[in-house]
Amino acid sequence: MKSIKMNYEDWKVEVTPKTIVVEKFGEQREYDLPDWSTCEHDKEYIYITHEDNSLTQFKMEVNDFWIGDKFDDEGCFIDTVANHVFEKELEEDFD
Repeated sequence: MKSIKMNYEDWKVEVTPKTIVVEKFGEQREYDLPDWSTCEHDKEYIYITHEDNSLTQFKMEVNDFWIGDKFDDEGCFIDTVANHVFEKELEEDFD
């Protein structure tokens, strides 16, 4: 399996054989992503299917919010695996 890179608006995401790395405003977050078999990207959604047929869904939300939810092979919610708000650094004016 090789890395998959995708961009959506000002989000940058890379799915590697073992992780998913998301970047916005120069800030990066990395999450473990074991045993995945397929990756689909549709606008703000990223769908990762695992070898056991479970699914991890990531979403690039409004207001710079990144969320990842894990579902079992029947589509039932298991857990939230990612949850972060990316923030622009504010430039201070020292005049």
